[in-house]
Amino acid sequence: MKITAVLGSPRKKGNSETLAEAFLEEAERLGAKVERFRLSALTYQGCTACQACKTTSEQCVLKDDLSPVLDALIEADAFLLATPVYFLDMPSQVKALIDRWFSFLKPGHLARSDASRLPAGKQMVLVVSQGAPESYFVDFVIRYDFIFKLLGFQPMHLIRGARLSDDPNAAAKRDDLLDKARTTARKVLAGEPSDADIPPYALRGGVRV
Repeated sequence: MKITAVLGSPRKKGNSETLAEAFLEEAERLGAKVERFRLSALTYQGCTACQACKTTSEQCVLKDDLSPVLDALIEADAFLLATPVYFLDMPSQVKALIDRWFSFLKPGHLARSDASRLPAGKQMVLVVSQGAPESYFVDFVIRYDFIFKLLGFQPMHLIRGARLSDDPNAAAKRDDLLDKARTTARKVLAGEPSDADIPPYALRGGVRV
């Protein structure tokens, strides 16, 4: 299995990265090939709304350090995204990456059953760290789960660390979270479905997906 991993925290070796590495190291131990990208080390911009990917091209026409990340995602069997929660959402570095994923959607995607240009059925792993209790920022997970499904990913595996302090070593002291990360890696490598219970996202007009 080929896994593309994006480490999204601006803080190197922080809590989300610690949990991601517990997953990735277990996956590598089981034979997976892992390619890592640390966003804080890259120079790039977000989507510019040029619409070229809907008119003249089937891929993002911007060329910067995100280009190989997007290419690696196309080739991967599974994708891991690790992010902290900053100010109720992903850090801006990660959101810029997500916005560039707009290029993976076909023209008129919301009205299509085949909305995504990505090969269907890729596995998705979302690693989240936050200082707040687990009952906070559930909407964050629901919203991005909708985006991942729109792009054709399988229902995502979720590794979510709550009540983690600003100490970058907080996750390393949580055996329960490290065990969850390693167990999730074994499930992904075995092709087991996600056990995450994520409510559907409510679109405008009350439509739920």
